[in-house]
Amino acid sequence: MLIIALFSIPFIAALITIVTKRSYRLIEIVAIIAALAEAVLVIGVARPVQTIWHTTIAWPSITSYQISGYFSFDALSVYIVSLIATVIVFTTWYAIGYFRKEVEKNILGFRRVRQFYALFHLCVMAMFLAVSSLNPLVFWISLEATSLTSVFLVSLYNKPKSTEAAWKYLIINSLALLLALLGTTLLTAMAGTQGVEGIVTWDSLIGAAPHINPLVAKIAFVFILVGYGTKVGWAPLHTWKPDAYSKAPTPLTALMASGFLALAWYGMLRFFLVGNAIGIGDFIRTSFLIFGVASVVLGALIMMVQRNYKRFFAYSSIEHAGLLAIGFGLGNVFGIYASLLHLLYHSLAKPLAFFGAGNVFLKYGTTKLSHVRGLVRVAPVTAGIMIVACVTLMGLPPFGIFSSELTLLLAAFASHPYVGAVISIFLVLSFIATLRMVAGLLTGESPENVEKGEPSSLTLAPAIVLGILLLVLSVWLPLWFPTLFQNIILAFS
Repeated sequence: MLIIALFSIPFIAALITIVTKRSYRLIEIVAIIAALAEAVLVIGVARPVQTIWHTTIAWPSITSYQISGYFSFDALSVYIVSLIATVIVFTTWYAIGYFRKEVEKNILGFRRVRQFYALFHLCVMAMFLAVSSLNPLVFWISLEATSLTSVFLVSLYNKPKSTEAAWKYLIINSLALLLALLGTTLLTAMAGTQGVEGIVTWDSLIGAAPHINPLVAKIAFVFILVGYGTKVGWAPLHTWKPDAYSKAPTPLTALMASGFLALAWYGMLRFFLVGNAIGIGDFIRTSFLIFGVASVVLGALIMMVQRNYKRFFAYSSIEHAGLLAIGFGLGNVFGIYASLLHLLYHSLAKPLAFFGAGNVFLKYGTTKLSHVRGLVRVAPVTAGIMIVACVTLMGLPPFGIFSSELTLLLAAFASHPYVGAVISIFLVLSFIATLRMVAGLLTGESPENVEKGEPSSLTLAPAIVLGILLLVLSVWLPLWFPTLFQNIILAFS
């Protein structure tokens, strides 16, 4: 079974990594083989669902690759797992070059590198479990597992500030997920009173929805929105994100900014479908709009005054998480389409931004913007990577975020003009902030102690390939994506 293999590969890779003695190369080979194998398996589990798309326009039923009714994939989960698998391939590739440089500089030793890869594989396994699970409680357990495995990676450098960031990340996310568990348990308990026997699935929750008290459901969804909203990183639930992003090793930060965000957002959308069936869709959409606008506003304002480029991209993630919420909160087809499209491009652009940031850190040894100058002369290829990433995040053509943000603005002005006006203003502010930040990095006189030259070819290659992929998907979107989006939109309409 392909799903069993999808779970088994990262687990086996983690075991091999744990027992490996003093062989960096074996750890790296296992990591890249596992990432590529996982990507191939994701293509395999997506094919039966794709066959359903070709035969019907209706929402694909969950029938593909079921394991005893516990795990399966449909259109929404295929979309999310495809993004996650893609990001895993590139972050694994980048991690090889990144940690080689850190070992070369005696920043990390073999034990720490082995710890990173072993926990990274376990985190990947938890992500695949979460997105394929039919049970909301198994999803919660898997999402909590991603926090427990990644918290040790946030503190990988064992410095006071990274340890503080790890504790903050663990405490805030664990408390938030406890609230999400409370809301999930409340919903599943109500479904159990309506004759749902055995394992409670997303489908059985929807089936029991007409008999669930809407008031009690709203209370449950308050806990769910706060719990999973913290994991997504909405304002004002975002406080863990800037610290974790700035102190974690760059490959993990890239995964957190794309894969973790997509996974938490997936859980939110699953519960959104349940809420729609219960009859509280308007309540959830209003909540999405409130959290979304708050995130866009706060993210843009802090980006204007941010003086640390990794924290800058963390607040950029908060802003873009807000845009995802606004798209679904608008309640129209174009808003949902814009949000799905935006998730695609952000999931590629944000790792690219952090790959560039990681290369800058390897060259300059600091994350302070005031200490990084003249990048275009010191490392021109890295400068080009930063330009492409920032141009994409600013929403400039020909890159895809231009299309997703434009569609989102049109959808907002069509149904919620005040929301459209507010996000237009703060998107302009974030544009100015990003332009000023990247201009400061590129220009000026570089410090005398910084040698010219790129960090290494292994840290450039994944970023260049990812940038090319981002550009190709921006100007040519395969039919697979519109078909996929159509099936997902039908579920929310």
